[in-house]
Amino acid sequence: MEKILELAQQLGEAMAEHSVGKKYLAVKSQLDADPAARQLIQDYEQAAMTIGQKEQQGRPIEPEDKRKLADIQTKIAANTTIKLWMQTQMEYLNLLRQVNEQFLKASPSLGE
Repeated sequence: MEKILELAQQLGEAMAEHSVGKKYLAVKSQLDADPAARQLIQDYEQAAMTIGQKEQQGRPIEPEDKRKLADIQTKIAANTTIKLWMQTQMEYLNLLRQVNEQFLKASPSLGE
């Protein structure tokens, strides 16, 4: 078990040193330093959660709820920091997917 954890640590370090990992960390720092972008993300999560809760409870979703969410989505689409963050997340997730594929190739019985 110790060997596996050591290899996992090395993999994590290698991913952090990879260009995609470095970009991810740099863009994350940009996002953390942008209060307007962070607020938009928080507003979006709150609006989406409100709509989701109403759906789960079978309550009607008011036009105002939909409008608020659409307005926030428009602002998010125009925010360069958030757009870069989303693009970088996709690149990082693609790297993780590739790592997982290699892991499954090396452990064929786990991929079934």
